[in-house]
Amino acid sequence: MLSRPMYYDRALHPDFLHTLSASATFAALRERTHGAWGQPNLAHLDLRNSRTGPARGSVKLYTGGTAVLELLGHGSGRIKLRAHATYTAGEDFPTRALRPAELDERIPWLLGYLDRAATRIQPHYLAGEYRAHAGLVRRYSSEVGPVLPVDKETKVGFDTRRDTQAFASELKARFGKVHRELDLLGVLADGRIALIELKKESEPLRVAAVQVATHVHTFRRLARQHGATALPRVVDAVVAQKRTLGLLPPAPTRSARTVVVPVIAAPDQRADWQTRWRSAVHATRLHHRDLLDGLQLWRLSDDGHILDVVSP
Repeated sequence: MLSRPMYYDRALHPDFLHTLSASATFAALRERTHGAWGQPNLAHLDLRNSRTGPARGSVKLYTGGTAVLELLGHGSGRIKLRAHATYTAGEDFPTRALRPAELDERIPWLLGYLDRAATRIQPHYLAGEYRAHAGLVRRYSSEVGPVLPVDKETKVGFDTRRDTQAFASELKARFGKVHRELDLLGVLADGRIALIELKKESEPLRVAAVQVATHVHTFRRLARQHGATALPRVVDAVVAQKRTLGLLPPAPTRSARTVVVPVIAAPDQRADWQTRWRSAVHATRLHHRDLLDGLQLWRLSDDGHILDVVSP
């Protein structure tokens, strides 16, 4: 039994959002990400925030399945750069938070750093599930399509370790395994919120079916604790911030509906893919009928283009 409600929030502090909106450094990173450098590196930017992380949030620059740079919001309009040691080794990486003007002076170095970091990316981060996942986020973050990517690697949070452990025990008892991280939260063209699990072609889709059922259970619990409109409000706030920062297309999509839609997405080039997928998820759909009602199956290209959408 949880002692406190779970929460979900990716929105940046308004002060940090304002700092980024006026930042020449952020504009340069966005241009590099969206441009020719970003295409082969499957680059995309995503917001990050939690009650246990930096108080003002952060923006991560991903290349495929790995983040090569993070911009963290600090007080007094300062920004701190952070990255894994794999990419910063030998670099003159600043150790303190910088004023926007100080950071702007480092733009040539920062763009050069991205070039050097790209040479250190392990090939598997740009292949398989990582490729499909990053490709989907990158494509539909810049063009209007069937889904608006809102947040990758999505997790609900808990204020105490005890509550985290209690919920993990609940998930294990019901689903046999703890699945807490959702691959992608998105908004469909009709405003419904999609909970999307992505797999590479060789992985068993029955695993994805259990995972997405787990996430429906989690987000329904979130809605019961905070009210049916709480999740759409949070999602709309993140969408608005991403549009302010130029990270989503200016389409009028809003998460006006409170129903969450379970989605399984994967690349598949086989002619009989629908038959194979339906067979793979059939038993799980029967076992978790209450959670997988309205399940959608998305066939992707290897680089994340949504080719087909069907129901089992």
